[in-house]
Amino acid sequence: ALGRIHQAKKDTLPSEALWMEDKLAFDAESFENLAERLERRYNVSIVFKNEETKKLRFTGKFQNESIDRALRALQVSAYFHFKTDSNKIVIY
Repeated sequence: ALGRIHQAKKDTLPSEALWMEDKLAFDAESFENLAERLERRYNVSIVFKNEETKKLRFTGKFQNESIDRALRALQVSAYFHFKTDSNKIVIY
């Protein structure tokens, strides 16, 4: 699920520890920084073809999402395209 997030009462762990519950939370995070976290989480390489796209900011939380579903959810909030080739994702 993607949307505005604040520290939810049911998430008693700090956002840095949410990975232990298979959650990835981000608040006004740049796409560039979020991509680094997605790379580690999904064992993929993410390449940006447009410098402006790196600056997009997102707020949300993922739990048990595939990388494809996560990127499609982000597309709801901002205009970008992506293409997947094995473990490499190109964002343009």
